[in-house]
Amino acid sequence: MDKIWNEGNEAGKRRETHKTSSGEIMRTQQRSGPGLICLVILIAIAIIAIAGCVDSTHNQQSLVSPTGTQQSETPVVTTTVTIRTTPAPTPQKTLARPTTGSSDGVIQLDPIGVIYSGEDYVITGTTSLPVGKDLILQLRPDDGTTPTGYDKEAGGSDEGTAQIRAGNGTVNRIVFEGSITPGGQNGVYQGKWVAVVGNGIGNGYDFEMGTHVGYAYFTME
Repeated sequence: MDKIWNEGNEAGKRRETHKTSSGEIMRTQQRSGPGLICLVILIAIAIIAIAGCVDSTHNQQSLVSPTGTQQSETPVVTTTVTIRTTPAPTPQKTLARPTTGSSDGVIQLDPIGVIYSGEDYVITGTTSLPVGKDLILQLRPDDGTTPTGYDKEAGGSDEGTAQIRAGNGTVNRIVFEGSITPGGQNGVYQGKWVAVVGNGIGNGYDFEMGTHVGYAYFTME
């Protein structure tokens, strides 16, 4: 009897254990069911959210694209600034005055340079006039004008006469020799002077310088 009782008790315990295990499995399954549903719902929500973000990004890009197109289609206004430079006027060059000259080329004087007051001077030149023809020399301060003949109003002037000397061929020689005393009665002073030589015309008191004139500028020191 005891054996039978014990076997009955063990069988009951096994049945209780089986029931307990089955109940736990059922409870576990019951607990896992809502969790799985929630997990599926969360995954679905995540998929929908991701799809919405993608669509939103695509829509934003679609909205940006027309703006870029509009910007490219908008005409660009450019302003051209033209800077005009007015060149400064070119200063006129002052031509150096020739040291010698002639009214018609008949009488040509050689350059003089400097005549020192109180010392002897020699003025030379050439002419196509015949030998023995009288010439008149006038030394006077330079007034800046081109000499055209004898100047009776020139202050401080000095003068002299000479005859044409023979030269080579058709060209004859002009030679004047003399001296100027500084501070003399003619009022000689230092500065720019001019020597004027012309053909002599007339006789005695009517003797004067003709139209053939040659001249040379120099410095009186």
